[in-house]
Amino acid sequence: MGSIHRLEGRRVSLTLGTGALTLSRTEARTGTRTEGLTVIPLAALAEARVAEAPGRPGLEIVLTDGEVHRVDGVAEAAAASFATTLNDALPDRRDPAGSALVTRPAAHGTRWARIAVVAVIALAYAGYGVWADDSPGTRDLGVTTGLFPLVVGLSVCLLAVEEVLRRTHLARHGVTTEAEPVGTGGARPRYYFHDSAGIPRPYAGGSGASTVTVVYDPRRPDRVAHEARPATVIRKVALLLAAGGLLIWLGVWTAFGRLW
Repeated sequence: MGSIHRLEGRRVSLTLGTGALTLSRTEARTGTRTEGLTVIPLAALAEARVAEAPGRPGLEIVLTDGEVHRVDGVAEAAAASFATTLNDALPDRRDPAGSALVTRPAAHGTRWARIAVVAVIALAYAGYGVWADDSPGTRDLGVTTGLFPLVVGLSVCLLAVEEVLRRTHLARHGVTTEAEPVGTGGARPRYYFHDSAGIPRPYAGGSGASTVTVVYDPRRPDRVAHEARPATVIRKVALLLAAGGLLIWLGVWTAFGRLW
């Protein structure tokens, strides 16, 4: 397993793999970090250098066609160390196309599908609330208090179904590799692994061990899961379905039971 190096800057981070450099930016408004937003093959890089602007420590990534990506908020020593590591990793032969080789992975529709499902549920519930508005006060109370467990229960069941579908797909079409920890990812362990092209890919989860075995989809490397015993997966899915089913029952009874 090739080594993965990571550098954190102000609202941007760099992750160096064996075949590419990925830039991950944080949206200033939401604080959300999008991993692997920009992927730069090492052959498209000319050099990495410490930024020379006085009072603004940082790192500059120069492509072979002259395009420059700047990373601010990095200590000079950290920028110099990462620049040395990156320059040593560059291949002897470079491609002058530079920025033309940079790829920005397209966002998949899963996120929008979830938003659409939530929107449909919200609209249906709003319609029910309007209809129940002319009913006695207990009905209004049921509509209000039943929303939370109903939505949470549906979300939990959706997570369980998604887990089963993801692991079933990976069991048939996945590629197994080792992932190593780099940096932190909040409460969950944060790992990176190399895909078949040498691009570093993030994964949040696992046991927190020094390395974990993960399985990823070569067509969609963001679809990944760590290896786990079947009994562990079954227990997790069963608990999610049980919890989700209980919340759905509670929400339905609270919101609609008073009308029956």
